[in-house]
Amino acid sequence: QQSLIQLNSISFKFILENFEQLVNNQEILNDLTYNELNDLFDSLNLNVTNEEFVYETLIKWIDLNKTERSSQ
Repeated sequence: QQSLIQLNSISFKFILENFEQLVNNQEILNDLTYNELNDLFDSLNLNVTNEEFVYETLIKWIDLNKTERSSQ
């Protein structure tokens, strides 16, 4: 149980540090849930060049599945 918590924490930190590179992959971006994306955006440690990138990422995420995501 403890090792799963550690793995989750390490994975989250990795995503935060490499966010721009990871979300350029549409499969990875599409696999993120609303809550996961929200947690990433809420983190002060999100490594992005500017806030516009965050906005553009959100729009891309919505566009990948407009039917389900436009209401979230």
